[in-house]
Amino acid sequence: MEVFLKSILENVLLLIAVLAASGVAYFIKQNIDKEIVEKKKDLVAIAVNFAEQAYKGYDGERKYIEAVTWLKNELNKKGLTYTENELKGLIESTLLSFKNELMKKW
Repeated sequence: MEVFLKSILENVLLLIAVLAASGVAYFIKQNIDKEIVEKKKDLVAIAVNFAEQAYKGYDGERKYIEAVTWLKNELNKKGLTYTENELKGLIESTLLSFKNELMKKW
């Protein structure tokens, strides 16, 4: 009987340790993912500002192409992965934020 209780207690403690480790791993992954997204957002803001300043005389499509080109180079240098849809969404979101800020100032 004592061996049986000891075995149950060991299994319960093992389960608690596994659940705690899983929780810690999840927490770390969430924080790392947030940090990566923030790095990408910062680079997108720089890329959009760069394209707006460096290519003033060009149309929106050309500015977009230049921003994406610069952004891909920087993301690759930093080893950050991305998809085309992700870049498009981040750039459009950044442009919308910039436009909203400009409207607030008017």
